[in-house]
Amino acid sequence: MAASLRIVRVALVLLVAAPAHADDALSARAHAEQTTPLLVFDPLPPPALHGATAIEAHDDTTYQFDARTSLALAGTHWSASEMLDHPEHTAFDLPARGWGASARLRRTIGSFVLEAGGAYDHVDSRYGSGSYVDLGLALTRYFHLSRWMTAWISIGIGNRIWLGQPPAGESNATQVRLSIGTTFR
Repeated sequence: MAASLRIVRVALVLLVAAPAHADDALSARAHAEQTTPLLVFDPLPPPALHGATAIEAHDDTTYQFDARTSLALAGTHWSASEMLDHPEHTAFDLPARGWGASARLRRTIGSFVLEAGGAYDHVDSRYGSGSYVDLGLALTRYFHLSRWMTAWISIGIGNRIWLGQPPAGESNATQVRLSIGTTFR
C-alpha cells in the first residue's frame, strides 16, 4: 500500500509541477521534516461511520513551491478494530476501518491563507461501507497573539460525494463551516 501511495504522490506532483527551466523562479522541493501547519481546517467532518477510537497511520509529504505556495499529499489508513481488544473501549466504538488519499494546495495571499483540497476515502464498518470524494476550499486568517498562542477565523465550503449508494445515515452534502478559536499553552 505504501508503494501505491508513493506512485500516486509522484503522479500528482508531475501533474502540478511544470518542468523546471534555468530561467524559471518556481521549483519543487520535497521536505523530509514535517512542514504542515499546526492548524488545518477541513470544510467537512468525517462520516459517522468512522470509528471514534480509531488508530490512524499517516504518510505525508509537503512540496514547497515558493515562500507562499505549498502542496501537501497524504495517505492514511485507520482501524478501530485494534482498540476493541481492550475492554474499556468496547462501549465507545464498533469495528471499522478505512483508508484515504488527499491533496491540499495552500497559498498565502497577504494576511490570509487560501487552501483548496480534495480527498478520496473508503470506509468499512458493520453499518455500511462505501467510497466518497471530498472537495473543499477554506479561507483562513491567523493572528499570532504570542509565542505560544495563535488565534484564527476560518470560513470553508466543502462538498462530499458518495460513489454509488451512500450507506445508511450518510448522504451527499455541501456544507459551509465557520471556525473561530485560539490555541492555548
